[in-house]
Amino acid sequence: MKLMGSGETAAEVEFLSADADAGEYISSYRNADACMRACRACPNFGKTWICPPFDYDPLDLLRGFGRVTFYGAVIRPVCRDIAVERSLEVMLPARRELERQLLEACDCRGGVVLAFGGRCSHCPQGCTRPEGLPCRHPDKAAPSLESYGFDVVATASRYLGIDLLWSGDGRIAERLSLVGAHFY
Repeated sequence: MKLMGSGETAAEVEFLSADADAGEYISSYRNADACMRACRACPNFGKTWICPPFDYDPLDLLRGFGRVTFYGAVIRPVCRDIAVERSLEVMLPARRELERQLLEACDCRGGVVLAFGGRCSHCPQGCTRPEGLPCRHPDKAAPSLESYGFDVVATASRYLGIDLLWSGDGRIAERLSLVGAHFY
């Protein structure tokens, strides 16, 4: 466990990783139709470079890789009474560390990084996609597992031993989680 953040948004964070055969993972945990239905219902659909629709077929991109390493973070907020709207504040230090690990792995081995659901954290001023401009940070921005059609709940459980919890009653869950992957 590592203490990250400060004040009421501080959290204890545990980082996890696991390796798998990429082909087996793709055939067992990808349901593009179900994920695309969920993506279409999201207000970010088509509005950020990390969200679908993409101008390429994600499956074509991933088929050439033999291995996948999953990276996860289990985040336990120190303060239990935090509004759900502040969940990104609580998760941001762990998210940045996990993104660093994913990008470092990609730099070393090549491949493709799939990061986390939610909005991209690299452009607080907003994404350039609505203006038809290229991504400001193509070296850092990464689509989520969900946006490529993967069942992140089953992935987290099977490969990282994380049972995802959901926030309720306007308060963040007692445990937050992030899951990303590096295909190589």
